[in-house]
Amino acid sequence: MKHGLFMAGAFVILVMAGCTQPVTGHSNVQGDSSGSTYTEMCWGEWIRMDADETWYISGGAIKINGSVSSTPVSLAKQSDRVIEVTEGGRKYYLYASRIANARFTGKVAGFDGVSLSTAGGASPSIQQSAAGGKGWINVLVKNLDNGSTKETQTDDAGKFTVDGAIPGDTYEITPEGGMPVTVTPQGDGDDVGTITVTDGVNFKTRITEDNGAPYLYANGAQYDFTIKTTNIGTEDCLAATYQLGFDGGLVTAASTEKKIWGTIEPGASKTISLSLKCGAIEAEYAYKKITITITDVNQKIWVDSITVKFYKMPTYFYLQTDPSAAAPVYGVVINPYDNKASRFQADGENLSYVTMPWSSSGYLVVFSGATAATEAVYALGVNRPPAYSASDFENFNEPGRYEPNNTEQTASVVIYDSMMAYLHKNDIDCYRYMVPCPEKEPEFEDSLFQVPSSLSLDESLEWIGAYAIKGGAYTVILNGDELVAPKTLYYGGKTVSITLVGGFAERTVSLGSNGALFTVRSGVTLKLGNNITLRGRSSNTSSLVRVESGGALEMKFGSKISGNTSSSLSGGVDVSGMFTMSGGEISGNTSPYGGGVCVSSFISSGIFTMSGGKISGNTSSSGSGVYVLSGTFTMGGGEISGNTASSGGGVDVSGTFTMNGGEISGNTASFSGGGVYVSGGTFTKHSGGVIYGAAANSTLKNTAISGYGYGHAVYVYEVYVLKSQKRRDFTVGTWESLDSTKSGAAGAWAESMPGNLLSLDESLAWLSANAAEGGEYTFTLRANESLAPRRLYYSGKKVSITLLGGTEERTVSLSSNGSLFTVKDGVTLTLGNNITLRGRSDNTSALVRVDSSGKLEMNSGSKISGNANTSYNGFGGGVYVHGGAFIKQSGGIIYGSNESSSLKNTASTNNGHAVYVNSSPAKKRNNTAGEGVTLDSKKDGSEGGWE
Repeated sequence: MKHGLFMAGAFVILVMAGCTQPVTGHSNVQGDSSGSTYTEMCWGEWIRMDADETWYISGGAIKINGSVSSTPVSLAKQSDRVIEVTEGGRKYYLYASRIANARFTGKVAGFDGVSLSTAGGASPSIQQSAAGGKGWINVLVKNLDNGSTKETQTDDAGKFTVDGAIPGDTYEITPEGGMPVTVTPQGDGDDVGTITVTDGVNFKTRITEDNGAPYLYANGAQYDFTIKTTNIGTEDCLAATYQLGFDGGLVTAASTEKKIWGTIEPGASKTISLSLKCGAIEAEYAYKKITITITDVNQKIWVDSITVKFYKMPTYFYLQTDPSAAAPVYGVVINPYDNKASRFQADGENLSYVTMPWSSSGYLVVFSGATAATEAVYALGVNRPPAYSASDFENFNEPGRYEPNNTEQTASVVIYDSMMAYLHKNDIDCYRYMVPCPEKEPEFEDSLFQVPSSLSLDESLEWIGAYAIKGGAYTVILNGDELVAPKTLYYGGKTVSITLVGGFAERTVSLGSNGALFTVRSGVTLKLGNNITLRGRSSNTSSLVRVESGGALEMKFGSKISGNTSSSLSGGVDVSGMFTMSGGEISGNTSPYGGGVCVSSFISSGIFTMSGGKISGNTSSSGSGVYVLSGTFTMGGGEISGNTASSGGGVDVSGTFTMNGGEISGNTASFSGGGVYVSGGTFTKHSGGVIYGAAANSTLKNTAISGYGYGHAVYVYEVYVLKSQKRRDFTVGTWESLDSTKSGAAGAWAESMPGNLLSLDESLAWLSANAAEGGEYTFTLRANESLAPRRLYYSGKKVSITLLGGTEERTVSLSSNGSLFTVKDGVTLTLGNNITLRGRSDNTSALVRVDSSGKLEMNSGSKISGNANTSYNGFGGGVYVHGGAFIKQSGGIIYGSNESSSLKNTASTNNGHAVYVNSSPAKKRNNTAGEGVTLDSKKDGSEGGWE
């Protein structure tokens, strides 16, 4: 694996993990492994600080380096991360090796028939697990390392979630009706792939990293992997083939074409070796998925996936000790993403280092384990060796430096990127490093400075003005909230970077008088880091931050710009230079244009790049989230939501707006363009990102509410055209593209709903072409309609459809034999007020059929009537539930065989004239289920309303 040194300005905050009193609710426990019960709060993996030992604590045992220990000990949980161990007359510490309260997810799938068309016109039936998520399945989860068990349940798409997990432990997952499968989640948020419920053949896939690298980086480094797929079933998989698929950003020479594996017997495995590289990512980490599709000779298909976690870049921690030290100094570095601890030690003659993923959240570095005979001076450096000489160690005479540092309340601040201290008997020293993210591999000659921590913000900026040099990078740590007058950041054209952070507490910088809190001029980059809020005024005359030509602003995780009402352009940020937003929040600002951000052109065309963070709750006349007056706005991630404007609730474009990712949701325009309003510039949406439309749920949907308001999602202004032909009222999904410079289908402006769709038939045809994942669509009938059988299926997408009759009773009648609606995978059909479905007296199917993970809901005011299922094996006259779900609320009516001939539903087998549920045991309703009767296919007997 390639290693490259990265350098960044760093500061250190000493934090003690709390070793004086046990945490409330954490018991002290004495005894050996056979007679003790250890509280669940102590479960998991721990590193002993003064020896090369890894402890694993479960309910009734302690394993040390894999073997059960019988040595009597007393455990006192000092904090979430520290246990004090008393063994005889000696005390030492354990430090948490990994997070003990993580979450992982997976999917339980079944098999579903899929029609596969061939060139000859035949349509052989195949069975595929990819679309067969099994909803509402009980899943038993057992931790094989500590013996604990818990139960969870899949959602309607087959997805399950396990909370309180320990990454690195092995879990046995047993879905209801399926075989046990072992998985090993590697981190918080890991996806363990698909577990297929099937008889005979079954598969599970695992991946191992062959280089032994603890962390993988998205910097183009190459890593070798082995994918192992095992037949965990009881029958041969005959003449298997496999095919791989890779998430975007992964580079590999592995073939994505179908390959032959041959027959795989029960218990046998097949392996694939491959090398992967991951391109640069904007976020601090990203999960990348590898999908494997296995097909047998009978066209039965299994789909599984594994995820690989890549981090943005590495950070290096170096440990150096006194050359004359009698014993090594032991330490650990904690990965802030998963609390996993990596050990390092230095013995006086050898420099030790640990590589960690870069994180804006900071790192905890801990030292302990000294006895009276092994006390020592040690030094620590970040992204460069501390490089102290032997004489530096020899002449060090401050054993109390940074002391007392044994509680969080007595933490000290170290203002250098390297430090030296003394570790004494029974001491435990904790340091937290906040490491700014370098834009590239740092050059060691760059000048990095920590502004003295005792200074106020005013004094710090004066200090920078006095000492600023070309290329200087300065970090200012605020000690408290501050009220300051407007500041202009300019240093005679010198290239200067200033980072503001709040350390380990939220700090607010409030504007004391009208004007821009910060005006960032040429050569200056202002970076807003963790725990920093810039707060404006309720009657200001300027944006809160102004970025002039040649200046730059960067917002990172944990920063906020809020509470500014401006009579000028933008309440939040006015950009004529460069603004990069990878995290943080811009909210609660008001202005005539660009409540959150205005990309303007009074000096030069500004450039705004958004890859993360959130712009929400802002108000303006145009573009309350972002107003692109001129210049460019590129959105690759993040969220623009909950903003309110006359036009362009989310974004108003007069310049250039390119969308490659992210989310635009929940915005409101009183005229046009709830999500995006293109008032004169250009808008291009590539594959990636989503703009929600009027049919999404109440939280996500963008809305244009005026009587002249069109384009709930997107509206492109056209001269003399009141209702633009370039508009989208419904959700623009992740894989859809838009181009405001092109018309009609060429620009992907085919969606014209609801304005000119006159019938339910047209509406459902439109939905077949435009259905989006998670889409919620409501169709209100304008008249009675006759409809041929329709199959509601959208390639496994989760889609909700509601039928309403408006203010009058509307009837949808079946025009030819078959089920009026067949509700399939992922689709929920809801019948609302004033809707009647009417069948045929000589039909050969139930009027509505619910398959697999489909769902039918009948609400108040809906009816199902007049259908006779005359098939020789006809089950269910009104509704036949075959693997999906059915709920009838008390207000709806589904007629049975006890009604008049025009209303009744019948089944030739006398099984479920009204409803039949194919389950074990079977459930049926022969008589009318009228108002006041509730039916639920998930409940048995009278509890579910069944006869």
